[in-house]
Amino acid sequence: MNKIMSLILLISISAKSEEQNGCATKPAKSELALLSIVDQKSKTIELEKLAKENNDHVIEFNVEPVKKTCSTVSYKFPEIKMSPNDSVYFHIPLELRERGVRFMVLGHRQLPGQDNVPGQWDDKPGLSSVQVHSQNGWSYWNGPSSGKNGAKFAEIRGDAEIENLYNWDTYGHVNLKTGEVSKEMLKPDAMKVTSVGTDSVLLSELTLKVSPMPETSKVEKIYSDGTAFTPENPNHKYTLGGGQKFKGKFPGAKEIYGAKTLNIPLRAGAKLTSVDVACGDSHSDGVQNSDGGWGTQGWAKLNIGIKKLDGSIRWMMNHENVPPEGVLMTSPEDCDEKIETGSELIISSDGDTTYVMGVHVGYR
Repeated sequence: MNKIMSLILLISISAKSEEQNGCATKPAKSELALLSIVDQKSKTIELEKLAKENNDHVIEFNVEPVKKTCSTVSYKFPEIKMSPNDSVYFHIPLELRERGVRFMVLGHRQLPGQDNVPGQWDDKPGLSSVQVHSQNGWSYWNGPSSGKNGAKFAEIRGDAEIENLYNWDTYGHVNLKTGEVSKEMLKPDAMKVTSVGTDSVLLSELTLKVSPMPETSKVEKIYSDGTAFTPENPNHKYTLGGGQKFKGKFPGAKEIYGAKTLNIPLRAGAKLTSVDVACGDSHSDGVQNSDGGWGTQGWAKLNIGIKKLDGSIRWMMNHENVPPEGVLMTSPEDCDEKIETGSELIISSDGDTTYVMGVHVGYR
């Protein structure tokens, strides 16, 4: 019997003995610390097994996130230098594994230097591939990418570039082994970032967002006609009343930026499950951008929070990249917490204008 199993058995026997003697007590701090070590080790062992099966060169295993909500898990850390073919693995909490992947947020960059000059052509690009493991093996995002396996190009810059791999349920995902594209719900049990370029990448964060808990009621605010979060067509998760089909324009959308925010009253006493915001940041100037789409590219970052009657704000989303068009989702840290009287949803934008086509608020 290994040391970890022996430790688990020892703590279990101790707790059972106390219960039988009628004097059960909470575990001592030392026992809780030991259990924490055991838990971390078991998570690492799970990831190590996957790495061995996939023959990955893993330089770090991450099992303790900096933040968890009822629909997200987020890892942020001092930058990890990933050489080509290096991988970093991440654990996914058990309570999130039965709900489908909706979004991934990646923080990475290339280090400026003599051969890496911002704004100049990169002959040796650094590329990061975000992949999710499920019962069907490893899969990657089928959205816009810069390299193999759905990789995103890491910009040469002094701080991290934050990439939003949004709407997995709409873009679909690609099986790494078979190349098959699917829009079926992808239930994740582990995730990783692999350097697939020809230069090193500095990795600083990874966030997973899964489908929110089931809602029993909802409130929707539609500003751009034609926007729908639950359209009748089952092949689409949503429809948008603005964006590329409108030459980059967002008819009727609420424009938010800086002090100009969008505020929506929340239902007191209810429990908030999720907030979906249909939005985009392509400028409504009708010009064609460098990506071939309509509208000068925007640089907006979205923030979503719960503002209480006393003016304090509990942010659920901070500075998340706004796509040219799409739906961003967030959830509160505790989906069982009841909303206080006088609270409202506040949505703000930094860096550039965000055009909000509609907002979906789910309750339970």
